[in-house]
Amino acid sequence: RRFDKVGREAHTMATVVNPDLQVERGNSTFSVNDMHRFIWQSLQGVDRKEKLTKIIESEPLFDLKSLPNLSRQEVFKHFWKILIRFRELQEEHNLTDEEVVLARSLLSENIFFIYLHDFVFIGALNGLASDEQIAYWVPLAKNYSIIGCYAQTELGHGSNVRGLETTAVYHKETQEFELNTPTPTASKWWVGGLGIMATHCILFARLSIDDNDYGINAFILPVRDVETHRPFPGIYVGDIGAKQGLSA
Repeated sequence: RRFDKVGREAHTMATVVNPDLQVERGNSTFSVNDMHRFIWQSLQGVDRKEKLTKIIESEPLFDLKSLPNLSRQEVFKHFWKILIRFRELQEEHNLTDEEVVLARSLLSENIFFIYLHDFVFIGALNGLASDEQIAYWVPLAKNYSIIGCYAQTELGHGSNVRGLETTAVYHKETQEFELNTPTPTASKWWVGGLGIMATHCILFARLSIDDNDYGINAFILPVRDVETHRPFPGIYVGDIGAKQGLSA
């Protein structure tokens, strides 16, 4: 009971506006409502944001106050439930693509894998894939039939893209790409969503055709079976734990 009381008091303190801040806001020389409309581009934009805010705030599943008390396994199970419910809400409220993007931004930043999938993975598909690939992969990603991530960073190479060691050798006889991480430092590392959640990734590797180096290229790589969620043969994945500062 004592801890429940402390939690309620802490929540109350977090929602009460500081009197000094309220005074400064009251001394403003411009209309806060006008500024709000300017930021959201129009009155319709404000109304749309408020509508989506009500939808998000009315869902108990999206309240993450209990998150710090959950085990890592429980956290990811909870995230899956959020993902499923978020998809249901899109259909229930017939949300447009623009509204879906806005609704995602209103979710807590702790729902990090949703951001990575929706903005980074799908964004990479739209920016790097061919029209044929986009027509096939993007609908699957938007429907959450697959969950994606962005596999660029390696254990020995962060933003140094030119230094990436992962290789992609094209075999003309079978028309296949052989992807490999030939050294420990070539291992894809710190890739958000890859350790537990992702079924696919956009993987960056150095392309070689007939022993000619064609530089770093992007590949759509299936990581896990979408039915069993088990990694495919030859793919080894693991969870490195929580990232310090992710929610700082």
